[in-house]
Amino acid sequence: MREAISVFAGNGVMEEFSSLPKIFRDVVVNEQWERHRNFLLTQIYRDIQRVSGWYSPAAFVASVLDGASQKEIKKFNEQLEDLLQRPVIGEVGEASIDAAIEWDPFLHFLF
Repeated sequence: MREAISVFAGNGVMEEFSSLPKIFRDVVVNEQWERHRNFLLTQIYRDIQRVSGWYSPAAFVASVLDGASQKEIKKFNEQLEDLLQRPVIGEVGEASIDAAIEWDPFLHFLF
């Protein structure tokens, strides 16, 4: 959002010109309304893991990255498969903390 606002320079902060300032303000409210970011990240992990029997992680990645190169799809699929095998949720320990730290940027770049 900051980058989008900065593209318009001074006009990016004027609601008369752009809806970006309102969206930027609402992000904080929406995050609280929809629960905290960590909760949402955890829920995405659980959902992907839960449905992996009938909706494979590879199919999910290919769907999200429709139109991307096969190399890119393969890269994200491998990362997702790796993260799903690691303890992102459950007992807290060094391994789960490391996996959770990787989960956030993985989703950021995937979407």
